Amino acid sequence: MTPEQETKILASAINTFGINAQLDILMEECAELIQAICKYKRGAPTPAGTLILWGRMHEEMADVEIMIDQARVYTGDADINVHREHKLKRLEERIAQRRAGKDG
Repeated sequence: MTPEQETKILASAINTFGINAQLDILMEECAELIQAICKYKRGAPTPAGTLILWGRMHEEMADVEIMIDQARVYTGDADINVHREHKLKRLEERIAQRRAGKDG
């Protein structure tokens, strides 16, 4: 699927269901991802069970990404990208500090 096709679908969802309904679903999907992460961290009794838990996390991550993408289509990317770049730089600094602490 092309980025243009994805954007068309995301915009159509917002136009069809409304932004408030889609934001409610975004919250629900975030909660489901949190639950899947918690179940993964508790662990599975078998390697096959672990793979199932990873699969559940991946499914919920995809749901959250789609809902976030809808919010991005609605609000625009520019401000989000500014915040994202700032936070990635801050993360990079924290990684460097942690590594310096271990080395020093």
